[in-house]
Amino acid sequence: MTEQGNAAEILALFDLSVLDFQMILVCAVVFYLYTVIASKTLFGPLMKLYEAREQATIGAESSASETIREAESLEQEYGAQLTEARIQAMQEKLEILSIATKDASGILGTAENTARDEILSARQSLEASREKLRAELFQDADAMAQELAGELQKPLVYSEQTTH
Repeated sequence: MTEQGNAAEILALFDLSVLDFQMILVCAVVFYLYTVIASKTLFGPLMKLYEAREQATIGAESSASETIREAESLEQEYGAQLTEARIQAMQEKLEILSIATKDASGILGTAENTARDEILSARQSLEASREKLRAELFQDADAMAQELAGELQKPLVYSEQTTH
């Protein structure tokens, strides 16, 4: 009984009886059993759900970051394609401009040649007309000179006839 007496004295220090101690032991065993059963039936599925949500969040984050990387890659690719298309369009534009410049030069050359030929033809025509007019003028001048000379000789002839 000394051990029981010793235990009773220790319990008396805490103002507990042997019955209180037994109730504490029974409650501790019941709490332990409740914890084991609750962890398997309540906390286990709850932790699995929490871990699944965590994995889904991590998966969504990694999926989102992968999507962002793909989008950035596509953006760079499309930017490169756009730059290449702009360069190609500029080259085509310059090629068309070069062809148009050559065509314009050809048209201008043809127009200059045509204008030069027309000017030359007009000069030749004017020169021929001038020569014709000059010849007619000399003929008219000769005719007028002969007429004038004839007119001047008439009074002399008339005056010579009257004086004779």
